[in-house]
Amino acid sequence: MPKDFDRILKENLGLLFIQLSEKYHGLRIVHWEETNPELTGTYEREVDFLYMAEGEDGEKFLLHQEFQARDDPDMPTRIMVYHALLYEKYRLKIHHQVIYLGESPSKMRAECPPEALYEGFHLIELRNQDLRDMLQSDIPEEIVLSILSDFGDWEPERSLRAIFDRLIDLDLNETQLLRSISQLNILSRLRKLDSKVEQVIEDMPIKFDINIEEDAFYKRGVRVGIEQGIEKGIKQGKKEGEDIERLRSAARFVRLGIPIEDVAQTQGISVEEIQAFMAKSQPKK
Repeated sequence: MPKDFDRILKENLGLLFIQLSEKYHGLRIVHWEETNPELTGTYEREVDFLYMAEGEDGEKFLLHQEFQARDDPDMPTRIMVYHALLYEKYRLKIHHQVIYLGESPSKMRAECPPEALYEGFHLIELRNQDLRDMLQSDIPEEIVLSILSDFGDWEPERSLRAIFDRLIDLDLNETQLLRSISQLNILSRLRKLDSKVEQVIEDMPIKFDINIEEDAFYKRGVRVGIEQGIEKGIKQGKKEGEDIERLRSAARFVRLGIPIEDVAQTQGISVEEIQAFMAKSQPKK
């Protein structure tokens, strides 16, 4: 995956798909916590024996043999890991054998428990999601993703204008609005809509000024500006903008029903900071 797309997913969409798992996968999640996504384990241990074999029917396969002098309760999991690594490399059917050398009867299980078996994955195709349904969301990240959805009978220009209008309707702060538009620009390349995105921006009555050197718009030479408020927002500095953005995002997920302790841990801020921000941002009666 290109680095720009990967960055968008890592920075913004992790929490989003926890929230949308019920909508897109049918999962009801009442508690969650983020774990280290890096696989720190190493599988440097070689298999005992591995043979490239051929049957009477001419079909090639792998024969994998492990020798065990004593019971290993984790043997099914070990073999499952070997299977995944071997299949990734050879793309052949694999027969596994464990030859037990112990004196007393083995108590090892030869099958994986049902919950350990890999049975494929749930495929979520954004291209099949209805644009108008996604535009009903109050989550800016989902609105951004809607550029990859099914536009139905709407022309691309009409669809893109609807996406931009919905982002503006969310009343985001300047930093978050700029970031959402930058993400739209990057994701638009996946649908070859980047030139249409730029045209929609140029035609909008509200102008956007993206003057950060690293930004995708800057690199493409798009220089437009939000006429009111954006200059002040940029001068406050990237750090302050990111802090406010995290608080707004945290408050949004708390209002959606995610436990405040989980949101605080994931966002790297304290429960007290979220509570104070939510109290401050309550509309006055």
